[in-house]
Amino acid sequence: MLSEQVTSEVQFTTEQSAALENEINPIINKYPDVHVYTNNLIEWRQDAMNRATVTSVFLYGFVVLIGLICMANIINTISTGMALRKREFAMLASIGMTPKGMKKMLRFEGFFYGMKSLIYGLPISLCVMFFIYKSLSRNFAFAFTVPWADLIIAGVGVFFIVGTTIFYANRKYKEYSIVNSLKNENI
Repeated sequence: MLSEQVTSEVQFTTEQSAALENEINPIINKYPDVHVYTNNLIEWRQDAMNRATVTSVFLYGFVVLIGLICMANIINTISTGMALRKREFAMLASIGMTPKGMKKMLRFEGFFYGMKSLIYGLPISLCVMFFIYKSLSRNFAFAFTVPWADLIIAGVGVFFIVGTTIFYANRKYKEYSIVNSLKNENI
């Protein structure tokens, strides 16, 4: 006995998809031997958007957390370096370096910290972005674009963090006593 298989498709477009689905389900349940599948595209789209939102929250949260850890690391490294060089700063001041000259030296130092981090960080990040592009381009078709605005924001952020840290170190320097700094071997 050959069974005939009839395949047909009916598509409904409505703004009240849940109400339509509630009307169709009792009709489908009357015929249990007929294989009927229903798909609610609006519900699928909403589920996909919800998954994308949850994924975005976790990814951006992770990025913010890593950024805060990096920022704390930068601030700690520069502040500790300045504190360890307290004696050096006191010696420079004792041989005649003015507070204005010290500020200028610290600003240049901060500028070079920022430039060095960008010189190393930007090429590495561009390579990582291209690697991710190559990995994803096997499954998806899209063009590689460099996010210039984000790179500029990152550069400004680096200089802001380093500048703020140097400003903080400069304020701490003003509190140091030259005599006590030269007398003490350690912090």
